[in-house]
Amino acid sequence: MNTIPLEVLEASLEEGRYTSIGSYPKFMVAGNRDCLCWDCVEANASEIVRTHTEKDVKDGWYPVAIEANWEDPELYCDECGERIESAYAEPETA
Repeated sequence: MNTIPLEVLEASLEEGRYTSIGSYPKFMVAGNRDCLCWDCVEANASEIVRTHTEKDVKDGWYPVAIEANWEDPELYCDECGERIESAYAEPETA
């Protein structure tokens, strides 16, 4: 199973919920294909790093990718159920 390098994971955690270029909203894809919002990623960062370090691919926190949500208005966190912010598909406000 592919994973992101530990230094990329740590840099992304340090960077915060938005990408450093363009400030796009990020989320994590776990090894079990769950999508995790950035609040859940931050709340469970130590477990995510531990799982990565131990290469425990069966653990639900195993990080496969850190992605930007470009245009999916229906992307929800599999941990907390909250909607994951998108870069270009946010609801219009009146």
